[in-house]
Amino acid sequence: MEKVKIHDITQDGRGVGRLESGRVIMVPGCFPGDEISADVQETKSAKGALSGTLNEIIVNSPHRGTHPCDHFSQGCSGSILGALKYEYTTDWKLNHLSETLRRIGGVKNARIEPIIPSIEQWNYRDRIELQVVPEEAGLRPAFHGLDGPVPVKSCSLAMPSINKVLKS
Repeated sequence: MEKVKIHDITQDGRGVGRLESGRVIMVPGCFPGDEISADVQETKSAKGALSGTLNEIIVNSPHRGTHPCDHFSQGCSGSILGALKYEYTTDWKLNHLSETLRRIGGVKNARIEPIIPSIEQWNYRDRIELQVVPEEAGLRPAFHGLDGPVPVKSCSLAMPSINKVLKS
């Protein structure tokens, strides 16, 4: 078990930290500013990053908020940033875009306009991607979770018309 301070978050929602040895570790369920204890697993990542399993959040990130969706804690990857305070997510997206343009695109000092915050943070998407999984009573829609399908009956991101269909 290792203690880690999380300093970034990946696009797929894993917290990124650095072990005392200097190795990078990625741990689902963690956010920048969290101080955690995690079990470390070796991975075959091309970049040598390790994977971790969260044991305990020792200090909560000041950016951590409350996620309105029950499926988030079950590993649904649809709204990973939803557990962060909204103001932080817009800053993170801007920084992530700038860093991606620099690192992958070779664009240095890109002039990027500020992100215009959405009026609606929840129940706004008119399209979501689902899969179907078997249940005792038949088939159930499910999101692609980090560890496999997550059956759902509602989605905090989807418009009410989609949620009506999910409940039926």
